[in-house]
Amino acid sequence: MDLIATAPRLPRAGESLLGANFIAIPGGKAGNQAVAAARHGAQTAIVARVGNDAFGDELRQALDRKGVSVGLLQTDENEATGVS
Repeated sequence: MDLIATAPRLPRAGESLLGANFIAIPGGKAGNQAVAAARHGAQTAIVARVGNDAFGDELRQALDRKGVSVGLLQTDENEATGVS
């Protein structure tokens, strides 16, 4: 999952800014590339793991809706779905 927030400007070195408009969207490097290839007509599949959590469920459903085979997408009962 990609976690995104907006800020009023780029921070200066060492500075923290308050973010707003937080959203979580399906993403990740492998998922994004598989969806892009599927949109161009390629048969795509993803071989990966997601956690047994809401983010994992959302990623699995989003990839499937966008034409990426999720038959090899495993659910890990001991780890959470990765975020960036």
